[in-house]
Amino acid sequence: MLYASKIKAKTPNPKDCSEVTHVWIVGGPNGSYFYEAGWLNDYITKDPGSVQVKAGDKPALVPAEKDGVKYVRSMASDSASDLLLTLPKS
Repeated sequence: MLYASKIKAKTPNPKDCSEVTHVWIVGGPNGSYFYEAGWLNDYITKDPGSVQVKAGDKPALVPAEKDGVKYVRSMASDSASDLLLTLPKS
């Protein structure tokens, strides 16, 4: 299983997941790495449930798109309480 364990965002305190630019993924065969949110969107579209947030009840990341920009989140809709936003920021 792959886990999201930290994020990079456009701002120090993102309001929703569309502001997350990169996600640190651990558990892969090539070690840990920051992946662009758009790339992860494509990845989990092809392999749903394959990446979980390493927080709370470990929800799976889901693909999302806003104004033509692909990103990921762990809730069905944008929310400031998304567990992805609780991860450490880098």
